[in-house]
Amino acid sequence: MYPNPTKGTVIFNLPIINNDEYDFVLTNNLGQEVFRSNIGNGGRKEMNINQLGDGLYFVQIFSNNRSYYQKLYLIK
Repeated sequence: MYPNPTKGTVIFNLPIINNDEYDFVLTNNLGQEVFRSNIGNGGRKEMNINQLGDGLYFVQIFSNNRSYYQKLYLIK
């Protein structure tokens, strides 16, 4: 996932496996879900989170068979 920190757009590449569909979830440092999107099958994806405030977020990308977790800093 890059860039990190981001100014509002984050790019990532997901494996294409068995046509799995992925969900993208952001939580804030209090554990509250602040953004969720179904991002479809794997490949190169780009998400715009410019509507959120500056800070530390936790990214969870998951499908039926896989989960990815990462910290993401949003600094505008």
